[in-house]
Amino acid sequence: MSVTVTEDDMWTLKVSRRVVRRFELSDIPMFVWERIEEIGEMLRANPEGTVRMLEKEKIICRVKGKTVRRIRVGDYRIFFYIDYERKEIVITSVKHRRHAYKP
Repeated sequence: MSVTVTEDDMWTLKVSRRVVRRFELSDIPMFVWERIEEIGEMLRANPEGTVRMLEKEKIICRVKGKTVRRIRVGDYRIFFYIDYERKEIVITSVKHRRHAYKP
């Protein structure tokens, strides 16, 4: 899934193949996928406001120079990072909360 915003403020929402595969296998509930789509719609309507909102989400860790954040959706966690150079929001994984924070 990739949502692109037109005009000068072109931001993209990218979802990793692993997340898409898990959704296709019904490992991720529909309401979580709907939240991901909602973020894409918000990004399309108001790119700067959406990025500012996502910047306020809790920082979980830093991996390979990226600051990984999370969004809580029921018992699931959506993990993502913001790439300012490429103007991308990248969703890296979606996990149930009981598995989300285990190494």
